[in-house]
Amino acid sequence: MKRWSVCAAALAFVSVLPVLTLAKTANVVNQDYMIVLDQSGSMREKVPGNPNAGYEKDPRQAHKSRGAVDALDVIVTKMLQDGDYFSLVNFGNASDVVFSQEMSFPHERELFRRAISTMNFGDKKTDILAGIKEASDLMISMNTPQRRKVFILITDGKNEPPDDSPYRSEEAQEEFYRELRDVIKANKWDMTLVGIGEYTEDNIREIAEKLDLPFEKAIVVNNPQSSEEIQQKLTRIFEEKRDERVLLQAQMISLVFKPDWFGKYNSQSAALQLDSSFTEAVSIQFDPQNSVMIENGDELGLRLSLSPQQLSIAPQQSASFTVHAEFSGNALENRRLSGKVLFQLDRDSVDFSPRECEIEAIVKSWAEVYGLIAGLAVAVLAVAFFLLVLAIRKAQAPEIRIEVMGDNKNLGSPMTLKKKQSFTIANDDFSGKSVSAKPLSCKTAASVKYLGRRKFQVSADEAVIIDSNNKEAQTLVVGMDSFFDLKDSDGKVLRGITITNPGKGGGDMFGSGGGDDIF
Repeated sequence: MKRWSVCAAALAFVSVLPVLTLAKTANVVNQDYMIVLDQSGSMREKVPGNPNAGYEKDPRQAHKSRGAVDALDVIVTKMLQDGDYFSLVNFGNASDVVFSQEMSFPHERELFRRAISTMNFGDKKTDILAGIKEASDLMISMNTPQRRKVFILITDGKNEPPDDSPYRSEEAQEEFYRELRDVIKANKWDMTLVGIGEYTEDNIREIAEKLDLPFEKAIVVNNPQSSEEIQQKLTRIFEEKRDERVLLQAQMISLVFKPDWFGKYNSQSAALQLDSSFTEAVSIQFDPQNSVMIENGDELGLRLSLSPQQLSIAPQQSASFTVHAEFSGNALENRRLSGKVLFQLDRDSVDFSPRECEIEAIVKSWAEVYGLIAGLAVAVLAVAFFLLVLAIRKAQAPEIRIEVMGDNKNLGSPMTLKKKQSFTIANDDFSGKSVSAKPLSCKTAASVKYLGRRKFQVSADEAVIIDSNNKEAQTLVVGMDSFFDLKDSDGKVLRGITITNPGKGGGDMFGSGGGDDIF
């Protein structure tokens, strides 16, 4: 008779326990654990691996049985997170579900301890396949594909089914292995086989090979000398399996869809990160036919895809993939969309968890995005027309009226410059437009070209330019009313040279001293 969660057998015990819910840790990713344990009498050997030495009457006195039970006690009471689902199936003459329960309340851990205390390890046979079959059916019935499944089988012997076992014949065993191979790959179970004693190695290696499990998934606890040693090794194996996983960090994909001028919505994307705790590189391969889907996606008007379809994650490192979303619905009817995204993996891919996350999309209508722009269109056109007229007016007179100051005095008379026209800062140079370079001793200190838009390029000739940061330069672009100095080879300096409007903007008959000259 099966003992599902042994709850019915412990109602009296439960009734006297205080009602207390353990607080769940934020962002905890829960997992489903399945332990399949050998219940045969060889687990009570006084000397592990030597049946001639006799058997302990009390399983708590035998190294293997006590070590296994103590390991299960530590696992459930200290190593599971609140919200993890834990199941124990034993096998021997037949298979039996000892415990199957989500660990959400304190008393459930105590119920498990009471359940394993009654295990007698007295069966004559070792029907390993019956135990695996019982456990696999139970895991499938959980119907939690988004959660990682950790499956650990523990045995100390060879597969020796009883006469009434459906797995007595080699043909039945091969058929079972073939079917289970597909189930393991399809559901991404992390399955490990543990043999207690070096004499179990050939057996568990053969089972691993028939199930297409990697070589490292068959682990042998060699020459155990005490129950403490067995307990420590089994809990270490469980801890490694618990912690070896790839975690999806995102819990929510948030997107905002905006239409273009023609009302079409461009695709949006979000990068999601996977963190691996494996000590070797792992490969994530998405299902090429249906890598990602969203529940009620057609009703929401959302279509998803992702890239790349395959990514490799270095040991204990991270990698990212991108989810692309397209909206084809009606923004007037759907303003805020939400749903659940499900990721589908290829059969040969390493699993990650959770394989789902929430998505929320805000869809803005054309009027919401462009309504204000459309309302201001007339004003914008009016301003543009005004600027065009102003530009035409300026184009008809591309000149600027300036005077040059230095050492707090005029260096010359006001002059009118056209774009690309130059003047010099010089002494005794009357070949073109020029202003005085005194007190400099050089003939031609520098030349200045008008660039348009109230900008000038100063080029050093026989003097050196010193900018406002007191740095020397050969060329310098300055604006109206900007300061620079000139220094000759004798160290003489003409300071505070400024190109400005005649009379600081007053009295210029050309009206070009304002800040609106676009040239």
